[in-house]
Amino acid sequence: MKRSSFNKIVLNIPHASVEGLYDKKLSFWQPTVSFINDCVYKLTDWHTDYLFVEDSSTITPIRFPYSRFIVDAERLENDPLESIGQGIIYKQFDGFSRNIPNDKTTIDRLKALWDNHQKNLTNKLDEDAILIDCHSFPQEMSDIDVCIGYNDDW
Repeated sequence: MKRSSFNKIVLNIPHASVEGLYDKKLSFWQPTVSFINDCVYKLTDWHTDYLFVEDSSTITPIRFPYSRFIVDAERLENDPLESIGQGIIYKQFDGFSRNIPNDKTTIDRLKALWDNHQKNLTNKLDEDAILIDCHSFPQEMSDIDVCIGYNDDW
């Protein structure tokens, strides 16, 4: 039997930030004008951290504070997109490559950002909560302006 009501809403806002792109310990991208314009600007969910948030005791927004090009907080471990360099830690995107040092410290630092976001989400979820993913789309990619994702499978 499906539930028809929840006592709290947890908003997952994973792609609203552009932070970290110039951080030498996190980025490892060449932040060229082309990369910023063609990838970052197009695929950041601009202002979703404001669009979906309401001042309410029953709504809890969890905003990932870094760009998806640092770590994609919405990807899963062993994500199928890992095979094309777009798993939790992007290595390639739309013809651009990221030169991440292959040392445990760097990989652990990046993975810890993802882990922290997952823990923040998990700590807010219980059987009285519904988790909603909040996204937006640029006009040239879709005729949809905003997406509110919901899966009842987990």
